[in-house]
Amino acid sequence: MRGGWLACVAVAATLAGCGAAEETSGGGTTSSAWIQTDIAGTDLDGDGRTDVVTIAALQPSFGVSDGTLKIYRQTTPGTFVASQIQVGRFPWRLKIRDVNGDGAPDLLVLDVIGGSGANDDVLYLLLQDVNNRGRFLAPRVVASGLSASDFVVTDANLDVAPDIVTAGVPGGGDGAAQYLQSLVSRGTFQAPSLLNLAGRVQSIVAGDVGGSGRLDLVAYSILDTSAAANSPGQLVVAYSTLFDAAGSSAFFLTPGRVMTTNVGVNAQAIAVGDVDGNTLPDIVVCFSAVSSAFQPKISVVLQFVLGQLEVVDTSLANLNGLDGFVIADIVGDARPDVATTGSYLVGSTRRSRTNLLTPTVAGRYAQTAAIDMPVPMSRISAIDVDGDTLTDLILLGDSNRAYVMYQSAASRGTFSAPRQL
Repeated sequence: MRGGWLACVAVAATLAGCGAAEETSGGGTTSSAWIQTDIAGTDLDGDGRTDVVTIAALQPSFGVSDGTLKIYRQTTPGTFVASQIQVGRFPWRLKIRDVNGDGAPDLLVLDVIGGSGANDDVLYLLLQDVNNRGRFLAPRVVASGLSASDFVVTDANLDVAPDIVTAGVPGGGDGAAQYLQSLVSRGTFQAPSLLNLAGRVQSIVAGDVGGSGRLDLVAYSILDTSAAANSPGQLVVAYSTLFDAAGSSAFFLTPGRVMTTNVGVNAQAIAVGDVDGNTLPDIVVCFSAVSSAFQPKISVVLQFVLGQLEVVDTSLANLNGLDGFVIADIVGDARPDVATTGSYLVGSTRRSRTNLLTPTVAGRYAQTAAIDMPVPMSRISAIDVDGDTLTDLILLGDSNRAYVMYQSAASRGTFSAPRQL
């Protein structure tokens, strides 16, 4: 069990980094704290308007937490109606995907305090009620007994049914676990098969790195989790195959190719995209520092020709607001940008800022916007909210409140002030 906020801090070497705790008090000596963990968006109910989903944990007292999934349906342009569902105890990662193939997006939530044991993380699936769009059935367990901090939804065996790969395995230990979806009972999954990835997998995504037209696994692992080791880690690509590798139900070549190694950092976000404009896929990783002895950075693995690599780093040491990261084509030039948000202290005053960084031809990133926030923000994502084809920013902040910043059509890369949903 990872009990509460202090335990979340303690496992920061293997989890990505805890969201800021926001205290809310009802008077007297008791208080509760919100810990915001993830935000995403899509058109859930099929009305052509983007909806927003958030997850967070409410801690009414030390060692006690309740998971909350909040759904903001955009009922008319710019108007959102919120509802919420209790999911787990400490929901950490959220993915939106049509899992069972009925045309309605479903929700997947990884709870990192599923029970009372050491390896008790639970992955939940909330299927959308296709006859009552925008509403979801009760959470069902896809995987349990995990020690995981991330997962990805991808069609591993190319049967058109999305599968799941967790950054962590049942019972704890190194590697990842692959859960293939059953074709005869959509929304259910076979027993896991293990993927031989070195170290404790911290973050994992899917992207076509090898140019095969198939999605490979890109993972960042911590090779030594002891406190004195300063988180030595490696970025690895396990390339997709067309067959069941060695009869193991593993449709990826493992242990994978090491792209780069690092010390003193944790991977907060990974994405695959063409950074330098040469039409070949590169890998972008946003790293936070494990201590003040190291520096946060953006690391890019550039491909000059397929398989020929160069690693280019951009320091984020001079930036404030690094609690949440998103990598996406925000300004509309078909290259991956980076947006960050977070809180920081100036003396005893707590402030919050959102940053936008765009890639240069050489693969490094340059800051193009620094926007002070009216309230503390901790999580960020990027999606077109108002349907104007421009990518907007959605944020999760103080007291578990969601916000949108609309991108300006007249000046790409600039945004309106945050508006609460």
